[in-house]
Parts: sequence; C-alpha cells; structure tokens
Amino acid sequence: MSAPVSAATPSRLSSLRKSALWGLARLWRSTVSVITTLAVLISASVAAWRISVEYNVPLTLVLLLAFCLLASLLHELGHAFAAWLIDWDVHVINVARISYLPARRAFGRVRIESNERLGGYVFATPSRLEEWSFRRYVLFLSGGVAANFFTVALCQIAALRLAASWPVVAALCVGLGLTSLVSGVLNLIPLYRDGGRASDGARLFDFLLGRKLSTSRRIVARVSGLTIDGVPARDWPPALIAAIETIDYPDRFALLANYYLAIGDPAKALAALRQIPSSASAGTGTQRCIHAFLVALVERDTASARALLAEPVTHDFAYWRALAVILAVEGRRAEACAAVAEARKVGLAEVGGAGDDDDKVLLAAIEDGRELPMQYGVAAT
Repeated sequence: MSAPVSAATPSRLSSLRKSALWGLARLWRSTVSVITTLAVLISASVAAWRISVEYNVPLTLVLLLAFCLLASLLHELGHAFAAWLIDWDVHVINVARISYLPARRAFGRVRIESNERLGGYVFATPSRLEEWSFRRYVLFLSGGVAANFFTVALCQIAALRLAASWPVVAALCVGLGLTSLVSGVLNLIPLYRDGGRASDGARLFDFLLGRKLSTSRRIVARVSGLTIDGVPARDWPPALIAAIETIDYPDRFALLANYYLAIGDPAKALAALRQIPSSASAGTGTQRCIHAFLVALVERDTASARALLAEPVTHDFAYWRALAVILAVEGRRAEACAAVAEARKVGLAEVGGAGDDDDKVLLAAIEDGRELPMQYGVAAT
C-alpha cells in the first residue's frame, strides 16, 4: 500500500511546484503589468515633452502616439521576420487593430479573440504540424523583443551621430529608443490579463512549465491560417485532413463537411454533417451560420437550418450566405437574391471579399435560379 503513495509523491510535489510558480506569475498581473505599462507611457511622454519644450515642437501627444505605435510596429515586424526565418507562414500582422495579410498582400479585418491584447500580434503557423518545436517557438517569440532591442541600439548610434548637426532628429531617436527599450522589457515579463497570456514572456513562461499548445489547437490554428490566406478547403494538405479526423475538437465535423463538399464528395460531407451534435447550435454565431448553410445545402432541410439561425447571430457573410441558400431551397428567388446582395455587400468588408470562388459560383446560381450544386466547390474548378 505504501508503494503507490511514495510513487505519487514526486508527481504531487512537481504539480504543487508548478502551481506555485503559476500563482506567482498571476500575482504579478495586478502589479507589474500596471507599473510596466505606465513605464512605457511615461518614457514616451517624457521624451515627447522634452522635444516639445526644447525644440518648440507643439506635437507632444502626436509624438507620444507615434513613439508607441512605431515601437509596437517594429516589435510585430520582428515576430514576422523570425517566423519567415524559421520557415513559418505568416497569416496576420496586426498593430492597433489594423491587420495586414501577407499571403493576400492586402489589409483586411481579422479578429482573433486570444490575440486581442496590448498593441498588436502576429499570427503564424508552421506549414507542417511537426515543426512546432521548442527551438522554433522560442525563436518566434524572441523576434519581437530582439527587434525592440535592435531599434534601441540603432537609435542610440543615430542620436550620438546627429546630436550636433540635427538635434531634433537626435531627440526623436532618443524618444523612440527609450520607448522601444521599455516595450521590449515589458514583453519579456510574464504578464497575464483576463485569464489569458498578454505578453511574450507569459507565453514562454507557460511553455517552459509544460503548458504547450495542444495538438487540437495547433491543427485548428493551421486551418484558421489557411482560411485567412484564402486557401480553399480542397487544397488543404492530406496530412492536415487526416489530423482533423483524429483530433478531439467539437467543430471537426463542420471542418470535414466543408472539406468534403469542396472536393465534391457529398456522401462524406453528409456523413460528417450528421455527426455534428445537436448542441452545436450553442456554439458561436459563425459556427451556427455555417451549420445552417450546410444543412440547407446538403440536406435541403430548411426548417432545421432556420432553427439554427433563430438564435442571435452576427449578420456577416456566413449569415447572409446561409439565408440565401435557405430561401433558394424554399423557392423564394426574389428574397434569395436580396440575401445574395447583402452577402456580397457585407463580404466586401471582410477578409477575402465576398467569399471564395466557390461561394461566388453558388451565389450566381441562386441569382440565376439554377439548381444549387450538390458538389459545392467543384463547380468553380
């Protein structure tokens, strides 16, 4: 009887030690985060104020904002450069809620809940799931701070060289360098917010404690990245599809249904669709809209599809696409065409425009009064 107890003791002590470290990091949340955030603002404010007073530049607030935004931009570009260096795909570079999509070479509206923090974020994933290694992940996390410290060095050199001939420019370099320095230090400290990680230091701290990204979340992140990049489901790598089939993820059947429809296999799409639990309607609004869209398109069950749309949802492209298909199946062409117009109008403001080529073919079929393609996605190939 004593053997199991003694065998479990090291594991229990290890768990308690990790919990204590985790609690210590969370304790910093209410103190260090406030102090370091104030440090960034104060450093930029002091630099802007000195420039305004000494060189008669009446743009203190503008300079303050510029220093903070530029330091944040350089930080995120550092992450992006590190991702490209380790051969990861960069999907989104976001600063001050403005997102640039490198694969599309365009700006777009992207919202990633877990990344709405501080000044911005970079969303990147490896092209192969096995490339989520410790070394690559650390390099990716370190890229932002390295860019900040590199900026500090450049600004210091520039300030020393320009102090005599261009004092205003030298002062601007000092202000940017100081803000970048504090921003880099801020990101190294494990800061937490609303139960989530709010800095690169927190991510690295969790990773060192063994709180790594689960396989399911890695796969979902990769799917999200491909979707943002505009890669149609039919072009997803076979290894990714095989991984989706094996993960324990609530929405995997919806992902598989989309994929099987895209490659023109309605039988498998229908089988995957029927495995979606009835509680799926309790998911996010977008998930319910996609579910309603598939139910109406594959099963032609408009009553069930309308039930999914009955709960509060955002009237985005997914909603209007689902409603257009429902109305088309019910034979209400005029209303279906109106929903198609709304889908296109709303979609223009979203990433990728009004759907991909498959969606455009489907919406055109609705407008023309043609039969909806059972092999959704094949019509556009």
